[in-house]
Amino acid sequence: MTRNSAGDIGACVESIVAAGALPMIVDNASTDDTLEMVRSRCPEAKIIATGENLGYGKAMNLGGGLAFAE
Repeated sequence: MTRNSAGDIGACVESIVAAGALPMIVDNASTDDTLEMVRSRCPEAKIIATGENLGYGKAMNLGGGLAFAE
């Protein structure tokens, strides 16, 4: 789960990819370049863009649903 994390998320995504996993990102309505950063580092990342700041709990639940749907 992320919100306005463009300055940090690139390294996180690269670490996940280097470990052989596919990043799953729930974006809580970032207003910076967070999603562009994720897409540039890993175009195949699974992304849910909520369109609004749902808060930590709801965003984590969405991410968990995405993980279990795979």
